[in-house]
Amino acid sequence: MKIQNIDISSIQQKENSRGKHKENDLASLMGSIKKEGLLQPIGVKPKGKHSFLYEVVFGNRRFEACKKLGFDSIPCNVLHLDSKRDFILTNIIENAQRSDVTVYEQGRLYTLLNEEEDMSIPEIAVRVGVTMSNVRSCINAFKDTPKEYRDKVKFKTGGANSRKGDIPISLSERIIQITKRYNLSSSDRQELFKAVSEGFLDIHKLSAIANLVAVGCPLKKAIKNVDRFQYVSVRVPLLKEEIKDYREQWDYPLTNELVDAIFEATSFTRLI
Repeated sequence: MKIQNIDISSIQQKENSRGKHKENDLASLMGSIKKEGLLQPIGVKPKGKHSFLYEVVFGNRRFEACKKLGFDSIPCNVLHLDSKRDFILTNIIENAQRSDVTVYEQGRLYTLLNEEEDMSIPEIAVRVGVTMSNVRSCINAFKDTPKEYRDKVKFKTGGANSRKGDIPISLSERIIQITKRYNLSSSDRQELFKAVSEGFLDIHKLSAIANLVAVGCPLKKAIKNVDRFQYVSVRVPLLKEEIKDYREQWDYPLTNELVDAIFEATSFTRLI
């Protein structure tokens, strides 16, 4: 990897994993660069047959900040990538090292690799160095997160870069699972994201809501009343042969029969 100063006028931007840059974040980065200089070079690759033109592979925010500051040139790692696939993979891996990259941004590039470059999820996971569940969760977040919550879904929350209203990827994935499994509407999905972002729901309450919706409770009522319910464990002695027979006939017969009996004897049915 060769580092050299390149005229900003010779560098162009194309696909990147950072989307549109927020003005406040860009202003903060500009202030840091103005005070301390550019601490890390950006990554570029020669554009086509024209060796005097380059395309940004990673470091789009840094490039934008330096351009707005009036830099004539910028230090660059010059990369030689053979395909669009290599371009996207390099972009993903570099951006994954940044603490402020969002799940939505990574999911967008995973989707490009999966749908346009015909890379399977296991192949993406191996090439990027993450788990298959991470790739799937990011793709789901990219496709199914309501627009106003895209920047809020994070790999980790509670750190120095966390903000009020951030949503852990585990909760985002659970919301998407619930909406798909019970065929909920886009407005229902929006309602769940809002409740999680505002701190009303955690993973346990989401699971409780899923159970309420499964037996016919409307989503809004389930969210409103979730704190009124407490789950209890019941141990029932059954012959092994009976358990086997039940499993062969139904997916979750014991649970369903027991729940039905309890609901008939409680006030739960008033919520349905």
